[in-house]
Amino acid sequence: MIRNSLRALIALFGTAALGQLAFAQGVVINELQYDDSGTDDREFVELYNASAAPVDISGWTLESRDVNGANPAYVVPGSTILAPGAFYVFGPASVPNVNQVIGTTNLWENDNESLTLRDAASQVIDTLVYEANKGLGVLAPFAEGEGLWGNFTSIDANPTSWSRVRDGHDTNDNRDFVLRPITPGASNNVAQIERYYQTYDALAPGGSLTDMVGSFVTPRVIDPTASGGSNTGAIIPSPQGGNAAVCWDPAGGGNAATVLIDGENKNLCVELYAYFDATPEVPGEHETWSIGFQGTTDSFFNTPDPSENLGGGLIANGNTGISWTYQTTDQGGTLFLIDHGNGAWGPLAQNEPRVHAMIPVRTGFNDGWRRLRLQISGDFVEGFFDGLPGSREFSWNFQLRTPNAAWGGVYLGYRELVANNATLRPLTFDALDIRTGAATGMHLFGQSSPNSLGHAPVLELNKFGLFGDSNVALRIRNLKPGAPAQLFIGYVALPFPVPLVGLGAQPTTELLILPDQNFTIGGDINGRDAVMGYTIAANVPGGVEFYAQVFELDLDLLPTYSLPLASSQAMRIVIG
Repeated sequence: MIRNSLRALIALFGTAALGQLAFAQGVVINELQYDDSGTDDREFVELYNASAAPVDISGWTLESRDVNGANPAYVVPGSTILAPGAFYVFGPASVPNVNQVIGTTNLWENDNESLTLRDAASQVIDTLVYEANKGLGVLAPFAEGEGLWGNFTSIDANPTSWSRVRDGHDTNDNRDFVLRPITPGASNNVAQIERYYQTYDALAPGGSLTDMVGSFVTPRVIDPTASGGSNTGAIIPSPQGGNAAVCWDPAGGGNAATVLIDGENKNLCVELYAYFDATPEVPGEHETWSIGFQGTTDSFFNTPDPSENLGGGLIANGNTGISWTYQTTDQGGTLFLIDHGNGAWGPLAQNEPRVHAMIPVRTGFNDGWRRLRLQISGDFVEGFFDGLPGSREFSWNFQLRTPNAAWGGVYLGYRELVANNATLRPLTFDALDIRTGAATGMHLFGQSSPNSLGHAPVLELNKFGLFGDSNVALRIRNLKPGAPAQLFIGYVALPFPVPLVGLGAQPTTELLILPDQNFTIGGDINGRDAVMGYTIAANVPGGVEFYAQVFELDLDLLPTYSLPLASSQAMRIVIG
């Protein structure tokens, strides 16, 4: 009956985007810059009212302290009302959009210090500790999570700050901050795009990537076949061909970069070609680079030590989130898949990073240009090394579940400890492909309708669909135990939804796809089922998309509805 009713009503289609999760609550410390490369005359702290109502911040205090005790505190003047969505900036007169001038230079410490916002009754409203790698001590009560672990500086020619990943986004963890361009008195938010793809072929070698920000030097375009400038030595082009890009500071001392796209990354995929030089270093020397997501890194990209073989004491690296990290030593190269969580290394860390994979990289075997891919769906992470873009064929593949999924950025970092810069091979990459939201390969649209238990069926995908993957499964939850249901699969989405209310169904029951085949399903005692058999054959090319929708027959909806159906939203699934 379900199938006949659906096939009789095939027509046209429309979409509706899912809402976004919001964490914003009240007034927060939204952005800070406490150390610049000149005379420290650009320091500032920005507050933001993330609530829907004006807040009287008269008499509120911005306190600071280091391990030796209290430092200067600044009291907001009377009759100061912070409107919803408004900013309030403490700093010198030289800072744009400053609201409260509190000095000229050196307003805050350049190393580990706390910043705490208290209301007029001295209640803590928000707090953080920066450069926590240098020790918390008496500052521990003022840190959220591990604190801002890594070290920071803002270069006057390339100014950056610690910014909340989105204005007001506060999970009570200092991991909420990422490295971004400074925006005192203005929004931290950056472009919300579903897909970023850059091959650098239309850009001139030597030019900076305007869609990234670097802590010292913004990543630059190179002709990989030409030595000189930002390219330390000629190499072959990537499989994509043409130009490539590098992330490093030719002056030495480390460099970091952030891609300027929004950090709301519940579902995210990052894929690129990276160049692996596996030549062993001189004993005692090393090079390291990372590309990561759902996080950030510190201004200096301080050297991490995931193998714990570099001699100890290397605990200042500021990576958060998940990264592929590559390191060369006198033993050759090793690629690590690391869950950094909210940062921190060594004995001072509450929770140290967890290394989930170590891949030896050797000259003539698996060096040179190789594909890297990182992807996350909910808490399920997959990392791929080598093979073809959009495929799991011919690749190393690792899977993990992270307890630390969070909003964050896509970041790059490189650090070297070598005597001869002519031997360097900094992070060199091409065909950087970042997909978020619908572009990651899974997207829900349309309305749903509930069963007699009050729950609408929900479609989920257990992982990103990749070419040649036989383990992709559609999961269905919120089914009524024992009620028959059908999972429909099709290759066409209808241009607008077809309502079934005219046939006696609930008002929000809609046909959203053109069914091509169907599977009988039914909820277990927990209302769940899965279709493992619908997999993507090895000869299906990447980029193929298909659609799924569930209809459940629930006789307990009678006689209120003569067509007693519960329905899910439709899911768009892209392979590759």
